[in-house]
Amino acid sequence: MKQAEKQFPFLTTISEDDLKQIHWLLVKKGDSLFLDGEDCNYAAFLYEGEVKVSKTGVNGREVNLYRIQPGEACILTITSSLSGQPYPAEAYTEADSKLFLVEKQLLKRWLSQEVLLQNQIYDHMASRFITMMSLFDSLIFSKIEHRIIDFLLQNLNENDSVYQITHEEMAVELGTAREVISRTLKQFENKKLIKLARGKIIMLDRDRFELEFDNNVTV
Repeated sequence: MKQAEKQFPFLTTISEDDLKQIHWLLVKKGDSLFLDGEDCNYAAFLYEGEVKVSKTGVNGREVNLYRIQPGEACILTITSSLSGQPYPAEAYTEADSKLFLVEKQLLKRWLSQEVLLQNQIYDHMASRFITMMSLFDSLIFSKIEHRIIDFLLQNLNENDSVYQITHEEMAVELGTAREVISRTLKQFENKKLIKLARGKIIMLDRDRFELEFDNNVTV
């Protein structure tokens, strides 16, 4: 409880009777929390671990929408529970995680009374909106070469040269097909910018890679 209160200060203002209505969960890495299309009557608040929210199309292609970090609520569970609409994505844990669930009627009452909760939810919603707009902009307007370079530069700091990831995993992160990722990475390898190995990518020349990024900014 103390750990959750540090991440969600509004819990310190909740009555004992209301606190007893919270559902506390410990979820193992890789477990599914919410499935696309299922009824969602609870809002989820994460205070330890990591949760990935993704969407899978009818063609089977999966796109990562965002990740939930400790101290964040799953905004889609809030909008789904309050609106009575099915959960529109899939959420599963990427690490052993601790979270609590708040039933929608209780959440409605808290949102009308608890200023700390209101502020935290508004901040989360604004952050998610910016994240989704950035994803939309990337998917629609950016070349895949630019997106791959940007992804690798973000995930490799200047002291690292090896990134552990499969082509399939990168395809999910970037919302494209594995074949597209493999073909583009091979082109970079032919330019001697990176070296490909099983389950990892080795950056050979960061300066040239950043120059390649600048050359691929526009469509």
